[in-house]
Amino acid sequence: MFQPSEIVVLIVSLAMSPIIVTSARRLGEPLGPRIMWVFACVFVAYVATVLEGIVLFDLFNLVEHAFLMLTGVLLMLGVVRISRRVQNGRKL
Repeated sequence: MFQPSEIVVLIVSLAMSPIIVTSARRLGEPLGPRIMWVFACVFVAYVATVLEGIVLFDLFNLVEHAFLMLTGVLLMLGVVRISRRVQNGRKL
């Protein structure tokens, strides 16, 4: 059984998608595409959260947590890349 709050989070993230996509495109390389991938991973995790309450709990629970882990890895790699660019005197 899914919780109403999970549906609300999914709807809000879907509603925010155009804003996030537009903002990421304006940022350009190298931050824009990374932000898009992070958002996509979080969105897939939200969808899996809702689906796990309806069907195939174990599978969608695994998908949810795998994509949340991937989100953390992508963010960590982004921070490392940004810090290296700053140390080398380049712009973000």
